[in-house]
Amino acid sequence: MARIPYPDFSELSQDVQDLAARIDPMLNIFHMLAHAETAYYGFMKFGNALLMKSELDPILREIIILRVGHLSEASYEIHQHRKIAAYIGMPAAKIKAIAK
Repeated sequence: MARIPYPDFSELSQDVQDLAARIDPMLNIFHMLAHAETAYYGFMKFGNALLMKSELDPILREIIILRVGHLSEASYEIHQHRKIAAYIGMPAAKIKAIAK
């Protein structure tokens, strides 16, 4: 459960609403970041460049992120990137196996 309530997108600027409508999956960090409306577009563009526009294979990228998350005991990162891994088509068995 979030310690700070998530913003209600209907109360935010139309620009933020339009950008948020294109985000799939809507991860917790993307939802919470909308509190900082002036930073939202820049942060999302930066994150998109890192996650979606790099030359690294998306499955390999998520294997790396999840493995480091497990080794670092970073439960939040693991939770969020399991969603991303599933979204990009990584098999559930592979996502589970990364923990070991």
